[in-house]
Formats: sequence, C-alpha cells, structure tokens
Amino acid sequence: MNLRRALLVALVGVALTAGCGDDSGSTAAEPEACAFSPGDSAMATARDVTALTLDGDTLWIGTEDDGLTRLDLTDLASATRFTTSDGVAADAIHSVAVALDGQVWLTHARAVCPETTTGYCGVSRFDGSSWSTITQDTILSDRAYALAQSPSGTLWLGAHDGAMFSQGGSTWDAWFDWQDCNSPGDHCSPLFSFTVQGVAFDAQTNDTWFAIDQQQLGVSPKPGGVARRDADGRTDTWDRDDGLPSNRATSIAVLGGIPWAGSPAGLASLDLSSQTWSTWSDLAINDLAVQNEQLWAATDEGALLLNADGSSESWTTAEGLPSNEVRAVAATDDVVCFGTSAGVGCYRSSTCGWIWP
Repeated sequence: MNLRRALLVALVGVALTAGCGDDSGSTAAEPEACAFSPGDSAMATARDVTALTLDGDTLWIGTEDDGLTRLDLTDLASATRFTTSDGVAADAIHSVAVALDGQVWLTHARAVCPETTTGYCGVSRFDGSSWSTITQDTILSDRAYALAQSPSGTLWLGAHDGAMFSQGGSTWDAWFDWQDCNSPGDHCSPLFSFTVQGVAFDAQTNDTWFAIDQQQLGVSPKPGGVARRDADGRTDTWDRDDGLPSNRATSIAVLGGIPWAGSPAGLASLDLSSQTWSTWSDLAINDLAVQNEQLWAATDEGALLLNADGSSESWTTAEGLPSNEVRAVAATDDVVCFGTSAGVGCYRSSTCGWIWP
C-alpha cells in the first residue's frame, strides 16, 4: 500500500470527527499557521532525557542517570529535582506517569539496585510528599518498563515478566493471556515473549493495547508483537506475519481508534478491517504521543509528525530541537515536549514559540 494512502486510511476517522458537535452549519475559521521560528538550541539543558510526561503545564522529566525533575512550564524557575537521596529507587528513569489522583509513578527498567532480591529496582511512587518503592513482593517483576492509567482509572504496569493491573496501586493482578489465548478474540495466536514495553488505551472501546518486546531466554529469543485486551477480557495478537515491521514492539499509541506501534524496525498502523499492519516509516521509534488529531514519533533522527490530512513533517535541530536524538515525547492540546540526548525543548502552539527548560 502507498505510504501516504496508508496514513490517510489510518487517520481519516479522526479527521472526519472534527467539529461534529456543531450542527449550526457554520464553519469555524481555521487558525493561522505559525510562522515557525527555530529556538536557540544552545539554551537547552545538556542532560540525556529518557522519559517525559505532561500534567497540564507541569512537566516531569526523567533522565538517564540524573533522577527526575518537576517543572512548571509557566515558571521555569520552579524546578524541583528528585533523586535516590529523596527516596527514588534509582536515578535512571525509564518512564514517568501521573495518575488521576496526582500520584507520580516511575519505572526503572534494567537499572541496578543491589539491595533488592533481584538486583533490579521495581517501581517508584510519589504521593505528593514522599517516595516509596514497590518491588517483586507485590508486582511480577522488578524490571518494570511502562505504567499508564486507563480512562476508567485502572493502572496498568508493563514489565519483563508480563502485564499487571491495579485499582489503586496497592495490590496488583497479573494478565498475560497473549501467551496462550485462553480467552481469544477474533485474531489471536500466542506471542512467546512476556516483556511489555508499552501500554495504551482506546477511550471509545475501553480496549487496552500492549507493545510486547522480544525476550531473551537463555540462547533463544522469544518474539513478541502487539496484543489487545478488549473490554470483555478477550485477547487479540499480531506479529510480523500480520505486517508488523518487527516482532519487537516497544511503544504503542491509539489515535482515533487506530493503533500505532513503534519498534526498532519502524512505525506501523493497523487496518482494523483487514487486521493487517502497514509500515509508515522504517526509522527506529523510541516513543509515541498523541496530540489532538496528530501523532508524534520520537526517533534518533528527529521527531516525526503525522497529520490527520495524511501529510507529515520532520522536526530536527533545524526546527529547534535540542538534538536529533529524540528519546521521549509528551503532548497536551497546546504543548509538545521533546526529550533528547541534549535536554528538553517544548513547543507551544498557541504562542508559536519554544519553551526551554
């Protein structure tokens, strides 16, 4: 399939819903495009950023080995840093999530914590005043990768040994039915890896989507792919035989009901009618984020922006990114932030300008 056509097919559902709430017959004026002015990348903080999340105008920045920073984008002097000395399990941050109750969750992936039974670090939780650590006594694995909260309030944790869910974060239940498809949906063949690198949600259907990475067990690699748990608890799965560019899925996002999966071999979207994936880009994808009717993809060669009309843009240092090595991306309706190997840059659409933490 032509790549531009594949993108149009995947995003047309979003484009058609724009303005559906207005039946007056009037057409709102299109906002004027920003006269794009690159920022001064020399102003960026030279830190290797690995994770980002936005909670309104509060930006949480996770780094390779320098802990976590909380920053108010309207007051750049407000930065507060949290490290192991404050109770964070490790200064290496893999992902950051802010729950509906305001609690902040961190995963640390393969960071080493010698004081634990397994040598890995588990999950850090901040309740607004103090940090605590959740380890393998409560969760399946101390190698935790992704944590996200569904629109209904369920917390999902993706780890080396499966997926877990919780209603409050105190107790966790395991789910990895993609291994055996005991409760299959219309499209389920077992995926042999347990490792969940990404979690995303479809707010319209209450489906939960998982990016499942390849898992190395001894000398034998166990291939992964993409799994979906629908609202009734049934499982569907896809791998390279269904068009995914790789059996390693490392990030997942849902835009207008269409799932997008990122992997070291590229970015693909699922055609729900044919149950097959189409590859849009062969660049290695580090992270994905949805902003309104657009999808952002972080790569080592900049950021890709996919628009609802089928067009796309590439953002690099020429547009103002601190570095072309984009590790993480986070977005709200008005702001998109890029975490790179040379710090963070945020772009605010309403003012057509960069914010430099």
